[in-house]
Amino acid sequence: MTIPLTVCIPVRNEAANLPSCLEALGQDFEKIVVIDSGSTDTTRQIAEAAGASVLDFKWDGKFPKKRNWALRNHSFTTPWVLFLDADERVTPEFVSELRHKLADTKHTGF
Repeated sequence: MTIPLTVCIPVRNEAANLPSCLEALGQDFEKIVVIDSGSTDTTRQIAEAAGASVLDFKWDGKFPKKRNWALRNHSFTTPWVLFLDADERVTPEFVSELRHKLADTKHTGF
């Protein structure tokens, strides 16, 4: 059973890092959304090939940046959202902890 959580990965030209980030996520999470700000490499193709949704973000030099923009403009269908940079990796222990904690929490954020 997947964890009812959307993983958001803000990126720009992360073709070198994104594949192993996505691979570490496996099939444990309900949704994966990549927020791309104009990549000119194969970042978008890598995300799509992995089954992630891609949101196009164009920064105008003002607030909000990618993370806050996604929270304001994307309709999330999961009760939880986790932001992860493309050079970060979840571990099996982290996934297990999330699965355990989110299933039985009264908290609205961590």
